[in-house]
Amino acid sequence: MTADTNAARICAPSEIKNAVERICLTTPLPVDVHTHLYSARFGDMLLWGFDELVTYHYLIAEVSRTNRSVSPDQFYAMSKTEQADHIWQSLFLNESPISEARRGILTCLKSYGLDVAGRNVEEYREFFAATSMEEHIDRVFKVANCERVIMTNDPFDDSERPVWDQGPETDPRFLAALRIDPLLVTWHDAQPRLAQWGYDVAMDLSGATLSEIRRFLMDWAERMHPLYMAASLGFNFQYPDADHPSTAIINESIVPACTELGIPFSPMIGVKRQVNPALRLAGDAVGKCDIGVVERL
Repeated sequence: MTADTNAARICAPSEIKNAVERICLTTPLPVDVHTHLYSARFGDMLLWGFDELVTYHYLIAEVSRTNRSVSPDQFYAMSKTEQADHIWQSLFLNESPISEARRGILTCLKSYGLDVAGRNVEEYREFFAATSMEEHIDRVFKVANCERVIMTNDPFDDSERPVWDQGPETDPRFLAALRIDPLLVTWHDAQPRLAQWGYDVAMDLSGATLSEIRRFLMDWAERMHPLYMAASLGFNFQYPDADHPSTAIINESIVPACTELGIPFSPMIGVKRQVNPALRLAGDAVGKCDIGVVERL
């Protein structure tokens, strides 16, 4: 019996769908390596509930294309509940929810045991209203069959930084990733903030600047215990680039810090920001990047 014949007997074509579905549903996910989730201690930064689910920025982009009777300015002037109602009516009732983003919402609701065929918004809202944030977090981990998630943690975020000032994360299901976008993308904004926080940094990277940036990274690594550092970089990002501070910061600050900590640096290259500024977070796109940048890194 050949290997191919044996494989066909184990999993005939008619059985593939059921086999894949069974494996996906029953195999635990040890860790989701990139999320925008937060633990309960981050308070309002943790977005949950029906209205937050439906107003995800992918769906804001879709509704702006589908229902052009409401302009982006009019949409953002609505309350969160009004935004959710508008998206639900436009994308889930007036049209069949066949896009990946729309089907994802229905998958979530169905996973919570809700009747998606009925499209009863008030039932969904009552379900979430009857659940505490902590209970919801427990439910999501159970339904997703996921053990841990890696957050996206930004020390330049004025809402997030005070949480870390109170101490490290205490929920073992939530792990940290240190986001350092401003160091590479908007150094002109990051430099005065670092100086304000007591780091001896200069705009032209002179003096002790690069070692001080490294000290900043090490200080935050001590607070967060991140599994990696990451930055979202534009589609036109270049490395090396002698005319941009990012090259020296990568070479002399980020890579040495990551090496000492024994963690990776994850550059996410390709974003094309604010193609449609009126859509705010929903207005970004992707561009064709130079893969040679990764090779050179």
